[in-house]
Amino acid sequence: MKWSEDGRNVPDTIQAVIEYPGGVRLLYDCTLANSFDADYEVLFGSDGAIMLRQNKAWMFKEVDSPLLGWEVYAQKDTFYKETGIALVANATKLSAQGDKPAEEAPFTNTPLHHALETFIANSGTVGAAVDDFTANFGEDAKALKEYLAKLAKDALPAAGYQDGYDATVIALKSNEAITKGEKVTFQKEWFELS
Repeated sequence: MKWSEDGRNVPDTIQAVIEYPGGVRLLYDCTLANSFDADYEVLFGSDGAIMLRQNKAWMFKEVDSPLLGWEVYAQKDTFYKETGIALVANATKLSAQGDKPAEEAPFTNTPLHHALETFIANSGTVGAAVDDFTANFGEDAKALKEYLAKLAKDALPAAGYQDGYDATVIALKSNEAITKGEKVTFQKEWFELS
């Protein structure tokens, strides 16, 4: 049964193909109908694939891909019929010290967690800086703007307004393509702020 024939106006499963210049494609599948396999990203390359799931990552090499040398010492995990090389930060240093990488609690270090943590830290820094500046130098808007611009250079890396705007345009236009069942070609001017 087609989703539009049972009274719903929002699809529970979609697939979108986003084509970038140079022949790079992003295939996006999403479903609300079934929770099997949860959420993850897979990046496919000519010599292997990398799967990102929650706060972990694995590399699955192609049989004929060249050896890099380090992978023979790496931790390996089995997934159904495949063996993935665990991509663990500082794994080589930890192995040299005889330590094992620490197991992290699930969902504690998700991208959203890091984004919110960075937002809170940067907001606190900027708020304190504004209070300090106005207490010492008054409310000179031009001087405050210059001060905040210098302060921004030391801020934790975070997505800015343009990143948010770009993501919103992509989401809206992707939704338009999905609901109309038509190809949408992105226009450069859609991403320009007036």
